[in-house]
Amino acid sequence: MESAREATAAAAAEEEEEEEEDTPWDGWRAGEVPRIYVDERQGAILPYIKDCDRKARTGKALLKQMLHPCTVDEFEKTHFQKQALLVKRSHHDDDDGDGAEFYSSYFTEASLRELLRSKGGLPFMESITLNKIVKTGKKGKRVRRNMNSNLDGTTEVAKEEDVWRRFNDDGCSMRVLHPQRHNAKLLRMIVALEEHFECLVGCNLYYTPPGSQGFAAHYDDVDVFVLQVKGKKTWSLFPSRNEQEVLPLFSSGDFDEEELGKPCEVDLGPGDLLYLPRGAIHRARTDKAGSSLHLTISANHLNTWANLLEDALPEALREATESCPEMRMTPPRGYFRYAGCVNSDQDGAERQRFLQIAEGLCSVVMQHVTAAVGGQETPMDHAADAMNARFQAARAFPLFGKSAAASSGRQQAAEPLEDGSELRLRKSGCARLMVSGDRAVLHHCFNNSASDHASGEERPWANDPKRDVRLEFQIDDAPLLEEITKCVKAKRVDAFPCEEGEEDVRREVLTAAVQAGILEVVGGEAEAEAQEGSAKKKQRKK
Repeated sequence: MESAREATAAAAAEEEEEEEEDTPWDGWRAGEVPRIYVDERQGAILPYIKDCDRKARTGKALLKQMLHPCTVDEFEKTHFQKQALLVKRSHHDDDDGDGAEFYSSYFTEASLRELLRSKGGLPFMESITLNKIVKTGKKGKRVRRNMNSNLDGTTEVAKEEDVWRRFNDDGCSMRVLHPQRHNAKLLRMIVALEEHFECLVGCNLYYTPPGSQGFAAHYDDVDVFVLQVKGKKTWSLFPSRNEQEVLPLFSSGDFDEEELGKPCEVDLGPGDLLYLPRGAIHRARTDKAGSSLHLTISANHLNTWANLLEDALPEALREATESCPEMRMTPPRGYFRYAGCVNSDQDGAERQRFLQIAEGLCSVVMQHVTAAVGGQETPMDHAADAMNARFQAARAFPLFGKSAAASSGRQQAAEPLEDGSELRLRKSGCARLMVSGDRAVLHHCFNNSASDHASGEERPWANDPKRDVRLEFQIDDAPLLEEITKCVKAKRVDAFPCEEGEEDVRREVLTAAVQAGILEVVGGEAEAEAQEGSAKKKQRKK
């Protein structure tokens, strides 16, 4: 097996020998031994912030904590989507909170036991799975134990005693899906990272008994951050088999390791972090010395240029068809004779002409992808709006303070807004304006439920109107709604735009945004008068 340091040194030597390629992609190639950069710098240690408290509520601040001593900028430039990164903390002391206890404030074995006990069991497959790899010669087969008995049947709730029996006696690795739904500390972490990555962020927990392996070698369709909480685990990273498996859109099935090349191996101890780019083929195994507990944080599922273009191309095709007569012409009579699968081996002039015309029309469509519609908006703009609307519907809603009331989505019925009332967004990026026909729609995240986070629902209000995360208004209200989405700093009600004589409409729209939880009241004339009166009373007492 090749060590991480040897692989890193070899990759660096090869890069020095080769000339730089004029290409935006400088990540790993199919067949290459994966590059793992091992960061063991100790240097100055960041002050440890437990429980992701308010000081680390910004996503970048939290990511900075997770990656330290590697900076966020260094990570995004050198490692993101390009090479694995291992941050070693397990050999540090814990006097400054930067060693083996680094992630223990988020989740521990005790937290897991409490979860299994307090919730009265978790549904198999939906919330928990139990797996192990059974070796037969050089090959391994995944064995699933997702029932309380050995008999197949309908989905059932996992009993605590059966889960631990599978773990201790059968050697099954335990995977808890979406633990953030049940754990406020993890949820705060997810909220902060979703704010930074601007996409859905997922979380799973893995608890593996000694000398066991829960999953065969595979790759995932997400960027993964492995946070080692307890014990030790050996990770093996394998070369991608072909270019189609580099940055894949979908996860793979289980690989037979005989199909794969020589792996690079690293050991993770408590406090360590391992970043795996999307598509990195990997497997992990514990030794016989003890069990292992780790969290995985995942990001960028279906968050690619391909997904953006998938939304943009249908509109671009419609626009091109409307504006270009050639798009509406009938194809040459008789093209069935030289086009189609059975004719794909032909190379005649008619076929070549047919393909040239199609290529030219595709160029017309592609020009419309970035061409302004109505003078300003492009299909790519609309695609970005659609991606953001799906994100708002699926993300975890921002948390505000420690109390349930402070963290709830919708606000209490607001007092009537005065012209001098000051408003601001409760959280930057929490709302997105989209125009649909003659309606202006404000998408937000404040009706989202932690219990449904990462459920995959794009329209959660379809079966439950109470979970609607849209506010619909007249198209004439669009300028006001746009100003709401940009209102990071406090602004008086009478400073928001409106047509003359439409002040009541402005107040209604702003009130709706406050009641939905998008805006918050931070001050106003009444509050200022109350504060002034209080100050005068204090002065008289003196």
